[in-house]
Amino acid sequence: ETIGAQQASQISQYDALFIRETTAIDHPTYQLARRAEREGLVVIDDSTSILRCCNKVFLHDAFTYNKVPSLRTRVAIGTSDRELDDIEQQFDYPVVLKMPESSFSKGVFKVNDRVELKAKLDELLSDTALVLVQEFLYTDFDWRVGILNGRPIYACRYHMARNHWQIYNHASKRFAVGGFETLPTFEVPKLVLDAAMQATHIIGSGLYGVDIK
Repeated sequence: ETIGAQQASQISQYDALFIRETTAIDHPTYQLARRAEREGLVVIDDSTSILRCCNKVFLHDAFTYNKVPSLRTRVAIGTSDRELDDIEQQFDYPVVLKMPESSFSKGVFKVNDRVELKAKLDELLSDTALVLVQEFLYTDFDWRVGILNGRPIYACRYHMARNHWQIYNHASKRFAVGGFETLPTFEVPKLVLDAAMQATHIIGSGLYGVDIK
């Protein structure tokens, strides 16, 4: 049966909850997952996975400690000259700025020089205490590997939107989304599958879509 958050009070009559909406901590999906777990249901996405996956600062720390291959990243907390100098020593322009809860190309920005870096950081830090600064790496497509209970179950390539550096171009009306291809997991390079499984091992045993450059 398909239900919404308004049916949360009826959740105890079911055996399992399979959430297929974009989750967030300040969103009914998280509260519904928590309620279902308290009632003893099997839940995907489980609340612990939502907490971990919706916080890119946590993911950055977890990947660093567990040696998961990932792009060079640091956390910015201000826009002082010293902070900007440190960023410029670690990264070449352009750099990518990410809100901790960003997803689907939203809350993700590219800056090309120090002026843009300071202006965008000032803007983002008015809404959040931490911003991730990440090296820019252009690719024609991103891998997405689906992992369930620690095993890959699907794979696809998401191509960049036309004349854009992300798979979604939210500013474009005509070419807002790039193309995609699905393929069996045995056609995916082992390095890609290994990275996906290594990343999800830190999170849990649920269903995850891992994006890989």
